[in-house]
This record gives sequence, structure tokens and C-alpha cells, in this order.
Amino acid sequence: MNIIKRLAAKILTAEINAYAKQIAVLEDAISKQTKQMLGLQKIIENQRIDILELRKQAQKQPHFKRKRK
Repeated sequence: MNIIKRLAAKILTAEINAYAKQIAVLEDAISKQTKQMLGLQKIIENQRIDILELRKQAQKQPHFKRKRK
């Protein structure tokens, strides 16, 4: 009976260690994805700022109307 308990304990600890490794790998992948998302979010914010600046510049420039013949 003790042998069975010991084997079960070894198997369970091995499974727990395997799951812990899988969790660590998944956490690493998630952290990489969140870093990418934050980087993309920063790029989008910078592009929005650039668009607003371009709109301001376009409003400052005079618009010339075409003369109709």
C-alpha cells in the first residue's frame, strides 16, 4: 500500500511540475503579446497625433477656388 502511495505521489508531483512549466510558457507568451499590444497602441496614438497636426496645418493653408468659365 505504501508503494502505491509513493508512486502516486511521484506521479502527481511530476504532473504538477509539468503543468507549472506549461503555465510558465503560457505566461511568457501572454506577456509578449501584451508588450506587442502596448507597442501597437503607442503607434496608433502617435498616428492620431500626427493626423491632428496635419489637419491643423491644412486648415491654416488657404483654399483656392477654381474659376468657372
